[in-house]
Amino acid sequence: MVQDDPHNRRFTGATEMAIAGPLESSPALMTPYSPVGNRARGTLNNCGNGYTPWGTYLTCEENWPGYFTNSGTLTAEQERIGLSTEGTRYGWDTVAGDETEIISEFARFDVTPTASDASGDYRNEANGHGYITEIDPYNPESMATKRTAMGRFRHESCVFGKLIEGQPVVFYSGHDARFEYIYKFVSSANWDPSDVSPVDRLATGSKYLNEGVLYVARFDEGGAGQWLALTPETTTLDGGRLGDVYSDVAAILLDTPGAADLLGATPMLRMLRLMPSTPIPMMRYVGQMMRTRVVRKSLHWILPSCVCSQLTHQKISYVCWI
Repeated sequence: MVQDDPHNRRFTGATEMAIAGPLESSPALMTPYSPVGNRARGTLNNCGNGYTPWGTYLTCEENWPGYFTNSGTLTAEQERIGLSTEGTRYGWDTVAGDETEIISEFARFDVTPTASDASGDYRNEANGHGYITEIDPYNPESMATKRTAMGRFRHESCVFGKLIEGQPVVFYSGHDARFEYIYKFVSSANWDPSDVSPVDRLATGSKYLNEGVLYVARFDEGGAGQWLALTPETTTLDGGRLGDVYSDVAAILLDTPGAADLLGATPMLRMLRLMPSTPIPMMRYVGQMMRTRVVRKSLHWILPSCVCSQLTHQKISYVCWI
């Protein structure tokens, strides 16, 4: 590290960050701190990271639910993601009211509704967390941006697949908790090689990461599977549609794992890091990780650059290493 370099920056649990994508300015993200719902404070418990083809850094918010508590009744989304009703893991909420506190920076970790609506309490504070956050390391004046189109869960790592001019950019990420899922985000914008060295890297991030489709993986017997789109029109296990349960794409993304449950995604023993290169040895995955949650083998590592030509919108041919 170069001491006192102007590019050196520190991001904390209180650093203001932008919300971008389908959840930007959503009523579900409105708080007393951000009445419009387009800002969040901090990025929490970040784990395996990533980077983009245009030179930005992706930090993945992993075990962030442990910072929040709701002593009232949990929403279905809060219960699914793992918020507590009996205090937090880190105790930041217990410092609320301290004379050094700035703009409820500690009180916000108690998301119990206490007012008539979200303008009077921090019931929505946790909704500003659980995302992949993009940082431009080359511009110290830029604001870190949470890319909500890439889903909200306990992100572990984020890697992109093979870049092909004129085709979408695809990013892969895992939900790092037991019996959770593997996701991919497919951009609406097609890849332009001139974006490798853009003037405004975060603007390029907005181009590729704010609009697209998030998919969750379902693995079938015989070493194949499907990518299931987390969109309102997708058919659920009971024959309905995700749109019957969620009002729009933003609501689906806010409850990403809950929506994935309804589609019959395949639980993993535990998703760890996704690798952009090919480790050796490798073997075709033959175990079973189906809805029974009976696990014969653990698929911990997915290898996008190795199998990107086999990862399509409809089917998956997958390998792992053990």
